[in-house]
Amino acid sequence: QDYLSSVKLSGEDLLIIINDILDFSKIEAGQLQIEEIPFSLRLQIENVFKMLQLKADEKSIGLILDIKDNVPKYVNSDPIRIKQIIINLLNNAIKFTEKGNVKLEVSIDNENETDLLICFKIIDTGIGIDEHKMDNMFAEFTQADTSTTRKHGGTGLGLTISKKLSELMGGEIGLESEVGTGSTFWFTIKTTISDKPTNNEFVDETVELPSGIKILLAEDNLINQKVSSIMIKQIGYECDIAANGEEAYTMHLKNNYDVIFMDILMPVMDGMEATSKIREWETNNKASNKCIIIAQTANAFKEDINNYLNNGMDYYVGKPLRTRDLTNVLLQIYK
Repeated sequence: QDYLSSVKLSGEDLLIIINDILDFSKIEAGQLQIEEIPFSLRLQIENVFKMLQLKADEKSIGLILDIKDNVPKYVNSDPIRIKQIIINLLNNAIKFTEKGNVKLEVSIDNENETDLLICFKIIDTGIGIDEHKMDNMFAEFTQADTSTTRKHGGTGLGLTISKKLSELMGGEIGLESEVGTGSTFWFTIKTTISDKPTNNEFVDETVELPSGIKILLAEDNLINQKVSSIMIKQIGYECDIAANGEEAYTMHLKNNYDVIFMDILMPVMDGMEATSKIREWETNNKASNKCIIIAQTANAFKEDINNYLNNGMDYYVGKPLRTRDLTNVLLQIYK
């Protein structure tokens, strides 16, 4: 059990490191694009809190959200990148707080006829940071203490990426801290007020995922199993794993999953045959709730996708799986 836990934690840490390095490389190359789409700011922040509540509960510390009344419900900006900064700063605050609480305050910093500046403050009662170390906190590969990396892990890129992202969104980032009392990290973004989104393209910004979705991941590659299951966990769910189509079919008959992420090319029985058997069983047994089957494959040609959708599968996601694609496909299902 200890070995398995170590492997699991190592996989999660590796995924974070890879994502940090990829984002940093994109930013440095000027290839990271900031989207400008309408979304519910409150809903996105509340979803982040749901995701991180367990971490706070594990340490018996409070996780508090305070969105001021004058903050608009809908804004135009990049929800993925805003959440990325909030998650990074909240994660750090929880990590370095042993007692007390972590609080996120959201307020309007400045407003004019064309746009507004929203300020996010993450306030903790953690260990604090020495004053002479604060100037370098947002530099690449920097942490407040070299022992931090050994105890808590990380690349030292998270704050640098957060700084770059806030600047790309017309804002800035900073901190105030006192050793033994706690820290306040803050960032701002420039945005505009939006009406409620109506386009289905933005459904992921206005619909909340239900809890308790029973998910099966049918995937034969061990690395893909690890990465995909971590991503599923990051958005708030657990999943069972089947190593081939035959296992997927057998496990579904036993557990009646709501959603199956079905790899196409697998040994023993491939994803297409497993899907066919599941659909045949549902028909023969007059199943009242049809399982949602999502094709998961690197074959992105239109004719391949149409073939999957015309033969019992409901949706398609590409490989390698990305958290954003995972979230969006689930929101299409449960919108």
